[in-house]
Amino acid sequence: MTRFSVTIRGEDDRKSAVSAIVNAPLNARVEISDAKRSLPQNDLMWQRLTDLSNQVDWYGNKLTPTDWKDVMTAGLRKSRVVPNMDGDGFVQLGLHTSDMTKEEMTALLDLMDAFGAQHGVKFKDQQDQDSAQSATPQAEPDTPAAEPPAPTPTVAGNPLHWSALSDDWRDAYINTMTTSTTKAMSIATRHETALQMIGGKPNELELDWMRKVARVVTKRDKGAMPPEVYQAEIERLRAALLEIPAEAAA
Repeated sequence: MTRFSVTIRGEDDRKSAVSAIVNAPLNARVEISDAKRSLPQNDLMWQRLTDLSNQVDWYGNKLTPTDWKDVMTAGLRKSRVVPNMDGDGFVQLGLHTSDMTKEEMTALLDLMDAFGAQHGVKFKDQQDQDSAQSATPQAEPDTPAAEPPAPTPTVAGNPLHWSALSDDWRDAYINTMTTSTTKAMSIATRHETALQMIGGKPNELELDWMRKVARVVTKRDKGAMPPEVYQAEIERLRAALLEIPAEAAA
């Protein structure tokens, strides 16, 4: 049997998963788990660990990026410590960022952000965002800055389906736009942060979907939308199909 994997973002994905299970042969293995960390998250983690290594002296010690990974994951997961084999030191258990879900990795990056703010660390990704924002005219407060349209290859007469974004881009975008650590940021800055996390350039359909999310989040932040209505709108957008306009499909 060919290996099958799907990220369930809506009812169509759920139906595909059900169909695969119904048609699977006996002794096939089915596993349902949270999506693992994304490659952009992993890259951002190591960049920030390097910034910590270069800028922070930890109790008189200069730690490597790998050392800082152990410190940060221990702080996140409250890992256990046991004596080593020689009895002259200790070993921390359970420090495997490769096993983290996207939500856990987001929490780890948030922890680094908070720790860096307390210790005066200047993270390169945040400096790049500030520089880009200062060099770009400000958009309206309730919408992300407009971007040039992505390349539109003419494949099967349906160019608007083409996408350069990661498979989990919608979840990553919503998580970045709504997490508590980004509420102090402007909507435009959150949008730019989300694009860095996702990787790639959105096409027009995807950018229009992002604007809709931004409008809902802005109303939430201003207290103009009840929590239950906000949550329903976010879930509706999370599961929404990106429809192609009739004139484009003709």
